Amino acid sequence: MTSVANDAVSSHDNKYARFYFTYGSNMHLQQMAERCEESILYSKGRLKGYKWQINSRGGANIVRGDQTDYVEGLIFIISSRDLDSLRKYEKISEGYFVERKIDVNIEKLSISAFEGQRTTRVIEEMAIYRVTGDAERLLGSWKARLKMEEPLKKNTFENGVAFQSLVYLVPEYCENGKIRKEYVGRMESAIMDAEVLGVSKHYIETSLRPCILQDRQLSTADTLENWKS
Repeated sequence: MTSVANDAVSSHDNKYARFYFTYGSNMHLQQMAERCEESILYSKGRLKGYKWQINSRGGANIVRGDQTDYVEGLIFIISSRDLDSLRKYEKISEGYFVERKIDVNIEKLSISAFEGQRTTRVIEEMAIYRVTGDAERLLGSWKARLKMEEPLKKNTFENGVAFQSLVYLVPEYCENGKIRKEYVGRMESAIMDAEVLGVSKHYIETSLRPCILQDRQLSTADTLENWKS
């Protein structure tokens, strides 16, 4: 079904090269916008047959699982310039991450007004949503903008269609590990944005949060042990 993805990309400015699926700290929109300034938020994504983990390096990774396993995240459309920046941050040339093209099932965002918008704009509108909680207001403002400017094409996909997307993973370091302290805050920010955008609460509570809570529990245990001694 990758032809669907190619058609969707070509419907935007031709500088937009491909789809990118993120399952880690790049779900934090501010970080994503800083790394990929021209990126467009497209949809949620679900990668079947994989499991999320904190690996032995202390960062997010995905590993092969069984047919019941899946990873949830966000799909962006990125430009060639964004891709160069992303490869730099993911340290592809140093072998830190490996770049793969994998079919990822797309799912609609919980707030349709955010679909097909530049990440920088979504950040602004999400700030309004966090205060008002009014998704209809955002949708209304989105419709009004269509009359004033040339919009990016709004998504017309059906849930479950598979798009070939860039995915970054670390196959050589697939043992479970403890999350790096500096990564805890970044993942907490990513989870906050992902939850608003519709990444399922069940997935967040069963796959993502336990790794962060484990770090806090270990830190608390160490503090108590030091206090006792």
